Amino acid sequence: SIILGSHLQYAVDRSGLWSLDDVLDIENDSHFTNVLDPIPSFGFTDKPHWFRLVLKYEGELEEVTKELELAYPLLEFIDYYEINHEGVNRIVLGGKNRDLMGPDIKSRSFVVRIHLKRGETKKIMIKVAGQAMLNLPYYLWDISARRQWDQTQMLVFGVYYGIIIVMFLYNLFLFLSMKFISYFYYLCYILSLGLFMLTNDGLIREYIVGNNQWINIHGFWTLMSTTGLTAILFFRQFLHIKIRHPNLDRVLRLIIGLYLSGLFLSFLDYSIFSNYITAV
Repeated sequence: SIILGSHLQYAVDRSGLWSLDDVLDIENDSHFTNVLDPIPSFGFTDKPHWFRLVLKYEGELEEVTKELELAYPLLEFIDYYEINHEGVNRIVLGGKNRDLMGPDIKSRSFVVRIHLKRGETKKIMIKVAGQAMLNLPYYLWDISARRQWDQTQMLVFGVYYGIIIVMFLYNLFLFLSMKFISYFYYLCYILSLGLFMLTNDGLIREYIVGNNQWINIHGFWTLMSTTGLTAILFFRQFLHIKIRHPNLDRVLRLIIGLYLSGLFLSFLDYSIFSNYITAV
């Protein structure tokens, strides 16, 4: 695969109103900046970012097909525009807040196929928008290579989530046998962590909930809150913090209050929770 980050240029739409025509009109001026990092990251932002990439094929074959992957499942809105000498000849819409079948390939990541004839040049414009962490790992793959990498990832996921399931079942047995409340909190933590990681990896959307908009929009933030909350409840109960370290217990209760506030906000407009996390 080719990591495309350092081959990109980007512009930030601070008004949030730019159309493709607006971007094409300004693409030669100072709005666009070279991306310096192989995998660009812009932190938490609600400003749409536009990316420009030029591809030219000069190989021996008459035509080649590549796959462009934006390998961060939590991106909310992705608009892909493919432009040749005749103008815009292709538009693909994706992102976790849109139809899973929108891009060319059903995947936890955004993947589109690019067909290039010998000597052909294509300009790619990509708009990424939302109100979350903007990490942008762009890759250009041979089709067979991406399939092999995807299979390797699924094997690793299988091992990882298999361990989580075994841990959950083992501690469920302990809880049913001993009835200790600390094991209950630990069970809740393992379950929440597993679901959170499934969401973070894009697997819960690809294989379980599909296009369920509420879960796709709110699930990540809700599970982030419950994971932190149950971890602290387990830690506090298992080590008897309330009795042994009352000063530390006051701090933990404050943190619990923050997580409960975040959990409540995660059920509302997710942009509110995103701003809350940034502020905290």
